[in-house]
Amino acid sequence: MFTLVFLHGWGHSRAQWEKMAEMFSPAYKTVIYELPGFGNEPALGEAWDVPEYAAWVKSRVEKDGLTDVILVGHSFGGRISSLIASGCPPWLKGLVLYGAPCLYRPSIKIQLKNFLGHWGGKLPFPESFRKKIRGIEENDATQTGLRAIWRNIVAFDATAQMPRIAVPTLLVWGELDIEAPVRIARELETLIPHATLTVIPNGGHSVHLEQPILFYGILKRFFESLT
Repeated sequence: MFTLVFLHGWGHSRAQWEKMAEMFSPAYKTVIYELPGFGNEPALGEAWDVPEYAAWVKSRVEKDGLTDVILVGHSFGGRISSLIASGCPPWLKGLVLYGAPCLYRPSIKIQLKNFLGHWGGKLPFPESFRKKIRGIEENDATQTGLRAIWRNIVAFDATAQMPRIAVPTLLVWGELDIEAPVRIARELETLIPHATLTVIPNGGHSVHLEQPILFYGILKRFFESLT
C-alpha cells in the first residue's frame, strides 16, 4: 500500500487537506505534515529556507518509518517535495507537484516589487506604502514573524536539481494560477525526466479546494498507474 504524504502551501495547514486525505482513505495510508511555523507546528528557525524544510520532512518520514511514499506537495510544499525527490530517497515511489513554483522565474513586475520591498524596509517610507508593496502573503508573513523565511523561499531556484528526480512525477496546475503560472509547469515538464502535466481548465492556485472531485480523480488515476 502506498503512503500519501501531503505537504501544504504557504499560510495553509492540515485543515485544507483533511477532506482530500479522507477521500483517499482507506485505499491509501495518508499523512499530513504541518510544516514548522504553520498550524500547530512551531517555527524552528528565523531564517529557514527550502533545504531546511526538506531536511525536516525527510527526517519525519524516516522517523515515522514510512515506506512506499508518494509526496503530494502544493505550492510551498511542492518546492519542498521537489527538493526531497531530487535526492532520490529509497522510500519515495512517486511525486505530485501541484501549483509549485520550484523554478524562480519572476516577471518584471515581481522583480520591481521585490526591489521596492527590499528597500522599503531600509528607507523611511510610510508603513501604508510598505504594506502595499509587500502584498498579502508577505504582510501575513511579517505579522507571524516568518518574513525572513518567506523572502528566502520565494527566491529559491531548484532548476539544477530537477533533472535528478527519478520517480514518476505528476504536475497538476490550474490554468488560471497566478501564484505559479502554467509556464513554470511547462518548463518543469521538460526538466524532470518522468513528468507528465495535467492543466485543469479554469482552475486557480487551490484547485483541491475549488474542484475537489476533479482533483481527486486526476491524482487517483496517477496513483493507480504506479501499482
